[in-house]
Amino acid sequence: MDRGYSVQQTTDNGFIIVGSTESYGAGYSDIWLIRTDSDGNKIWDKTFGGVREDRGYSVQQTIDEGFVITGIGTSESADYIDGSHDVWLIRTDASGNKIWDKTFYGTSLSVGNAVQQTIDGGFIITGTKVSYVSGRFYYDVWLLKTDKNGNVD
Repeated sequence: MDRGYSVQQTTDNGFIIVGSTESYGAGYSDIWLIRTDSDGNKIWDKTFGGVREDRGYSVQQTIDEGFVITGIGTSESADYIDGSHDVWLIRTDASGNKIWDKTFYGTSLSVGNAVQQTIDGGFIITGTKVSYVSGRFYYDVWLLKTDKNGNVD
């Protein structure tokens, strides 16, 4: 199952698309980044992920012609609880090669829904933190501001 969640026109009139793929990559579901020309013909594509579920929900071209992606990354730690996710922020160069990535943890489920580059060169992410306490789910808006290297300001 392959999914597209976000698309943006690039400065060269092509398009950048992010979503997820179960067709290939490292695991069950990986973030899938696709670059096309102005006619929609694929120029390149990249996957990011581990052996569990990863999805990209938002992509933006950055001022240096690279890209920034947010979505979910499934924890690879030994204390993994089925269904737990982290907000995942990935920074790439113009060819889609990963420069760095950062994860931000909630209590059980955290989702990065949208990302934008800020005036100071950092990034702002909006998402959701879901907590399960005493038999109830609690959903909170999560707003994260990072510097240009993905460190929380």
